[in-house]
Amino acid sequence: MGAPEQCVRQFIAAHAAWEMRANERVKTLRPGSAAYQSAVAQAEAEYEGLVSLLCAEAVVRQNISFGDDSMHDPGRESVESVSESASGAVVCTRNVGPHGFVSAYEYRLVREAGGWRIASILCLDADGGYECL
Repeated sequence: MGAPEQCVRQFIAAHAAWEMRANERVKTLRPGSAAYQSAVAQAEAEYEGLVSLLCAEAVVRQNISFGDDSMHDPGRESVESVSESASGAVVCTRNVGPHGFVSAYEYRLVREAGGWRIASILCLDADGGYECL
C-alpha cells in the first residue's frame, strides 16, 4: 500500500461496503432468531477479513457494530491531516453524518508487510477518544 492516507481511504470504503451488506442481511430478520444469528456470524467473518487485509497483525479489534448510519463512509469522511514519522503515521479524518453530526477519527498506522497497516482507530471526543476498530 502506498501512502498512509491511501490505506485509510481503502479502509473507509471497505468498511462502508461491509456495513451496507451487514445491514441488508439483517433488516428483515427478527433479532435473536437463528437466521439473524447466522447473518451476524457472516458479518463477523467478513469484518475479520477486512481487518486481516488492512490492519496490523497485532490489532485486537472491538466487537462489530453496524447500523443504518455508517460509522465510515467515503462520501462523508474526509482526510484532514497526515503526519508521518520513522515509527508510523497518523491520519486524522472528519465524518459529517446525514444529520450534521460530526465525528473525528485518528487512524494510527505502522509499516508492516511492505506497506502501511492500521494499528488503531480512535474516535475522538471531549474526553480524548476511544478505540473503535
